[in-house]
Amino acid sequence: MSNNVDTPVLIVGAGPAGLVLALALVQNGVKVRVIDKEAFYRPGQRGAGIQPRTLEIFNYLGVLDDIVAKGIDAPKLRRVYKLPGGVEPLKTVNMLQYDEPTPSTPIIAHRSATLRKANGVHIGQENSEAILRAHLANIGTNGAYDDRILHVRPTETPHCFYVALGGQIDHKKLESDREEFIKAIYAATDRHDLQFGELRWISEWRPNIRMVNKFREGRGFVAGGGSLPDGGQGLNSSVQDSFNLAWKLALVEKDLASPDLLDTYTEERLPVIAAMLQASTTLLNALQTSKSGGTDNAAWTREGLLKMLGINYRWSSIVVDERTEKPKEPTDVYGGETSGDLRAGDRAPDAPGLVPVLGDQQHTLSLFHIFRPVHHTVLLFASDATIPASSLKIVVVYPRGTKNATPVIDADFTVVDKEGHAYSTYGASPACPATVIIRPDTVVGAIVFGVDGLKKYLNAVFSAV
Repeated sequence: MSNNVDTPVLIVGAGPAGLVLALALVQNGVKVRVIDKEAFYRPGQRGAGIQPRTLEIFNYLGVLDDIVAKGIDAPKLRRVYKLPGGVEPLKTVNMLQYDEPTPSTPIIAHRSATLRKANGVHIGQENSEAILRAHLANIGTNGAYDDRILHVRPTETPHCFYVALGGQIDHKKLESDREEFIKAIYAATDRHDLQFGELRWISEWRPNIRMVNKFREGRGFVAGGGSLPDGGQGLNSSVQDSFNLAWKLALVEKDLASPDLLDTYTEERLPVIAAMLQASTTLLNALQTSKSGGTDNAAWTREGLLKMLGINYRWSSIVVDERTEKPKEPTDVYGGETSGDLRAGDRAPDAPGLVPVLGDQQHTLSLFHIFRPVHHTVLLFASDATIPASSLKIVVVYPRGTKNATPVIDADFTVVDKEGHAYSTYGASPACPATVIIRPDTVVGAIVFGVDGLKKYLNAVFSAV
């Protein structure tokens, strides 16, 4: 890319996709300018459901603590009330599959949540965007239904609730008249004892399923978009679009990679977005055919794959996998949380209990503390492996039980896998040592067994060097 401009990247749109892209690029030392057609920040509860995979990305960007502090635990139960009256519970549905945290998937949803549960967080887009803007400022940058359906849930703001109302209603009247809006809620709930304060934000939502056929045209890129309310995929997909694109843009801007690397943005993300829209459409169809008091709960059940931990790029032209055959076409791109052995193109899992060979051996590390969007991380599961070139973070991992381990020259970290999680999760063993390369977007870029495989990956990505 040209170096004759002071600000090489212009980001049009200051929503989550634009802000995450800006933050990741600025952390990589790339100057950006963010512009938006609106002169004010929109209030509201759009894009409130933050999935575990996106929480991991927020961790790598350094914003997770602020997101968790402001957000609330993801609502788990949906309760339907009997009409008339609107006070007697008709049924309670468990919408969300709560999963136990594991060494490879440790993200805790919220500080007020039970510490045994690792799931999502709810925070309105006005607040998540404000947190991203604050972190950017610290770094410095320019900147239709058969029934009338009512869904109410709490938000991260005390005494403020999110209300979704559908069915045969006059949207224009409700948008322009607060009292008409309140009347519609009374009619849907039969609860005239409810009291209302300020109406902060109102918007009409219509299903409109569209998708581009490519994410790049010359020097222009598309990232982000909307999705079905309560599906919790739209904002999260936007963040993951930007996280995929940022490290590639940074390498090209620094003349460390060929501009051809940017073509892999479409190659990797297009199938994922197509799968996301298919999953969201399935939810929409279920919502449109469900009855609020019926027995079919498919419209309200959120399966584990919607947590987005299984999204993968196993078919990508730039991933290298010497452990298993790489698929030629995208298949099962949303994957699953129990999809077998780790493969190149998968999300990089965590591994705690790593004891530094030097320094305070009472203070253990985890891989999630090492992964960042500003470098590749090379995990060497053998102490005698060749150390590759700069621009990489090198982690040499001795197997559990190693005695008298010594630091490896030129490695950033030399650790002992005290609890065995790293070797187990990444499928390595002392008898079959492996090298695993983690991309800056915390996707496994390569699983190889020697220098030739390592060079194959590095030559594909750092093709301008």
